[in-house]
Amino acid sequence: MIRFQQGAMHFEIGTLGNHEFDEGLAEYMRIFNGGEPTKQYNKAEMAYPHVKTGINIITANVVNKSDGQIPFGMQPYLIKEIHTSDGKVARIGFIGIETTSLPILTLYDNYKDYDVLDEAETIAKYDQILRKKGVNAIVVLAHTGVSTNKDGSTKGNAVDIIKRLYQIDPNNSVDLYIAGHSHQYANATVGSVKLVQAIYTGKAYDDIIGYIDPTTNDFAPNSLVSHVFPVLSEKDAPNIKTDANVTAIVEDANNRVAPIINKKIGEAATTGDILGRLHNTPTRENAVGELVVDGQLYAAHKVGLPADFAMTNTGGVRADLHVNPDRSITWGSAQAVQPFGNILRVVEMTGAQIVEALNQQYDEDQAYYLQISGLHYTYTDQNDPNQPYKVVQVYDQHNQPLDMNKTYNVVINDFLAGGGDGFSAFKGTKVVGIVGQDTDAFIDYITDMTNDGKPITAPTMNRKIYLTAEQLAKADSDSQSQTGTNRNTQNDANSQTEGNQLQEVPSQPVSPTVTLPTTAGQPAETVTLHGQPKQQTVAAANNQLINLTPTSINGQKQKVADQQAALPQTGNDEDLALLLLGSSLMAATGLTIIDRKRKHA
Repeated sequence: MIRFQQGAMHFEIGTLGNHEFDEGLAEYMRIFNGGEPTKQYNKAEMAYPHVKTGINIITANVVNKSDGQIPFGMQPYLIKEIHTSDGKVARIGFIGIETTSLPILTLYDNYKDYDVLDEAETIAKYDQILRKKGVNAIVVLAHTGVSTNKDGSTKGNAVDIIKRLYQIDPNNSVDLYIAGHSHQYANATVGSVKLVQAIYTGKAYDDIIGYIDPTTNDFAPNSLVSHVFPVLSEKDAPNIKTDANVTAIVEDANNRVAPIINKKIGEAATTGDILGRLHNTPTRENAVGELVVDGQLYAAHKVGLPADFAMTNTGGVRADLHVNPDRSITWGSAQAVQPFGNILRVVEMTGAQIVEALNQQYDEDQAYYLQISGLHYTYTDQNDPNQPYKVVQVYDQHNQPLDMNKTYNVVINDFLAGGGDGFSAFKGTKVVGIVGQDTDAFIDYITDMTNDGKPITAPTMNRKIYLTAEQLAKADSDSQSQTGTNRNTQNDANSQTEGNQLQEVPSQPVSPTVTLPTTAGQPAETVTLHGQPKQQTVAAANNQLINLTPTSINGQKQKVADQQAALPQTGNDEDLALLLLGSSLMAATGLTIIDRKRKHA
């Protein structure tokens, strides 16, 4: 018999991230505490045994706007006592931190009742409170991003927060900072703080070992050693044994949802998965993302709404589209790609607003970007470290340049409409109509295309074209040359007209050659366009030391937007993660405390 007992995986402490707000914090707490559903879900969900997790969720910087208190009775920190064999007690403090980027990572209704306080200031506040209680061994659990790269550098919001902590309190007692959120590998030292992040979705775990002195309630100097290890299967590591009860719980859940997720909804033209955001091109396009927006544009037309383009945040495209060996596509595969059920709306945007949105992909360290349908564009370098690229040419599906003053209809989800991922260009746009849920739109698109004799294929990824300044100049030169030829030809023809009146023909720009995307059932079209994007290389190293003194810290307040946010970066980061950690990797945190009395410096 399966035991759905509390704490089957033995997690003890956790904190909030942005996805805990996906359906509102109240719904998360209902699930967390094992409460019965308060609204109707599918049959499998309604019948599932709801069990309290038993995990202590701590959050220090999420407070109610109404009264400034931490919601739902959660605590800002937790003190854990370690009892030694000789009867002594050592104490460790844990502080929970949410990212201040929350307002651009979830829908407005899900965070509108809460304030998220500055991370560094909050850590400094509770660090002092814990020290006054005699707790000097302090661990921060924070949903903030960071990445250690192959060149040995470590950067990200977590690094900036620790630096600001040292600025606020150079004598702080934080020893360990366990990061999350950006789905990357990190193992570094910032000042005297160990900083780690274990990739994402159970691929790795942080393992930290240290000596704590019960007489000081602090880690012995230089005793903390941090590692990020892969989670291995029994096949990869025969000495590792799976937990039979946890395995049974997982298998039971799989069996309950199998009739739903295994339902066939369509077919692909060929076998093999259609790849998503972990397999981006250097221009940050991916096949599944473009398939999603093609489906959204199709969905708008299907319900009779006028739509010229569709755009979605790549962070909402969560998985590759799995194709079975018989080329079938299941409901579960499609739902894994679009799991959130965001509402699609058609909004009015001028050409200038569209260009602004496209350019916002290239700020904030390019942490956020879009998948697009119905248009394509060219971008190039610019000498601005805050925005290294700019969009220079945008064309519609028929290769006509966008009119900056013309109003177009664009399909977006309600997350983007609220300025999600920092795309402020979408905020306040006038709603033309509501399409429906993005999950349903994607599923229906696969079904309709299949039924129409058009099995699903991966789009050609040529909607974002990078040109160097030299290539762009050559394209402009070719365009001018072609314009001159057009004028001479027209002039020769006009010289034969009555009165020999010369009439100048408006010039048409000539672009390098490219095949326009096949979008939402429209045929492909060939035009001219050349150029390949630069390949950027980033990867990871192990336990990089970042030297730090209080006088070396930049005192500027950090931006609210988390530059290392929510999503894995493009291809090379994921290649690096797999290289470091292998293909079978569990995001848990192991903290081993060994009582060995040592002189405290």
